[in-house]
Amino acid sequence: MRRDRKAFLHLVSDVETGLILASVPSPSCAAALTFGLLNSTSFSMPIALEGINKAWARYDYGKGLYRVISDDAIDRFPARLMRKDLRRKKELAKIRGEYVYFLEIYFEGEMHRIAEYMPEHLAAFLHDELNHGDPGRGTYAGTIEEYAAIQEVDAGTAYRELRLKLQSSGIARMRNYALHNKFMMEVNRCETTEELEAVRARVFEATVHSAKI
Repeated sequence: MRRDRKAFLHLVSDVETGLILASVPSPSCAAALTFGLLNSTSFSMPIALEGINKAWARYDYGKGLYRVISDDAIDRFPARLMRKDLRRKKELAKIRGEYVYFLEIYFEGEMHRIAEYMPEHLAAFLHDELNHGDPGRGTYAGTIEEYAAIQEVDAGTAYRELRLKLQSSGIARMRNYALHNKFMMEVNRCETTEELEAVRARVFEATVHSAKI
């Protein structure tokens, strides 16, 4: 069962001081940010029950100073301990976080646009079923034969069709994943909003433009 992301705080913090550098919408976004922030870590903290720790969600981690003091406690970060390098690290986490999450949502949307419908978890099952039997001898898994009967085609045609669908889906997903990782690492090297905007422009160039070719 998938848990609601809103039931958790997804945070990035400085390992040395516990300073919370950013709060982001997803655990994968938090993990991605750590690739570009030296000596940082990501984690999620549950907001378990209404009225318990719900103040965590109201804190402005972008403007305020907070720190993690234990596995289940957040406190104010003493202003006197704030250093120039920590402030810069926090600034980078904030501006990069917005673009890392943009990449996550954008490429997730790309998969919905380019992928043919296939029920969740079916791909792994189908892969196994295609490996059963011996197509060279004209024998196939029972599920492939049933699919062929429903589609009113012979089992060999159904096998080739399903294999092609699986391969095409895998190619599209791998390309999408590669592009996401490429641009995520680029974002993690950016120092300014202008550089981040340039990366976003390259994202559209790599996806929208290539789709027209």
